[in-house]
Amino acid sequence: MDVGPGAEGHRRGEAPGELGRCRLLLGRTHGLAAARAHRIVRTCVRLRIRALAYMAFTGAGGTFAVPARRPPRKELSTGQRSMNRAHARLRHPVERGVATVKRWRIFRRAPAAVRTG
Repeated sequence: MDVGPGAEGHRRGEAPGELGRCRLLLGRTHGLAAARAHRIVRTCVRLRIRALAYMAFTGAGGTFAVPARRPPRKELSTGQRSMNRAHARLRHPVERGVATVKRWRIFRRAPAAVRTG
């Protein structure tokens, strides 16, 4: 079973060098599936934490705000366009920060596993 580059000899779902500590979701795991597996969606709903998410999180729960989709062969209303612009304006700094951290490759040097409860 091939789980990606550099993962030879390791079981699926475990980080090299830190076996058995934290279950990682390797491979092509969807963002919403990973959030549900790590109980992020359930925790946000339970604690009523508002979260800005991208379109893939449509249907995740009541506290996840996603942009409005354009209906087939129709246009978005002025209010929906305004809400989408506000959503993008709020998400932009976070996306830029994540891209910067990825570019620094800081997580390649950090320990992959953290004790979870």
